[in-house]
Amino acid sequence: RRTSRANAFCTGLGRQKKVALFDNLVNNYTEDEITAVFAHELGHAKHRDTLVLTTMQLVIYAAMAAVIGLLVATPDLSVAMGFDGVNLSAVLIAVLSVIFEPLLTVLMVPVNLISRHMENGADRFAAENGLGEPLISALKRLSRDNFSNLNPHPFLSYIGDSHPTVAQRIRVLRGGRRKD
Repeated sequence: RRTSRANAFCTGLGRQKKVALFDNLVNNYTEDEITAVFAHELGHAKHRDTLVLTTMQLVIYAAMAAVIGLLVATPDLSVAMGFDGVNLSAVLIAVLSVIFEPLLTVLMVPVNLISRHMENGADRFAAENGLGEPLISALKRLSRDNFSNLNPHPFLSYIGDSHPTVAQRIRVLRGGRRKD
């Protein structure tokens, strides 16, 4: 499917890793920028970032499923909630999906922190391979082309963003201190 976005990602586990570059990136960016973005994604593959993030998310979702399972398996709970004779599974899934959303936001804070650390590691991998400046150029273009918020609120960025801001990434690429 065609998209107007320019992007790239690394996916897959074990020997099945793949790096995907969107057509708009390949068609509209310089060869050095494309190579730098590819090197960044290759850094994710080399550091096994997908495996770590997938494992963390599986643990979170398994814990949430276990809590739902325990609640569904408690028949007294349906009576206490006033749902005597009603399929408690459907009710609990609906109620807990609303309750778990803020909890999931809180649980994702450390996952996002680790993800931002991984992004900095993938950026450093590209820079160590001589592609720091082309990656900075690509990050600026990606930000502009995808209408990224260049000045997100620090608190909202801290709790919700899986990637550092472009300014933070440029600072790290130029040898400055990391600031997740």
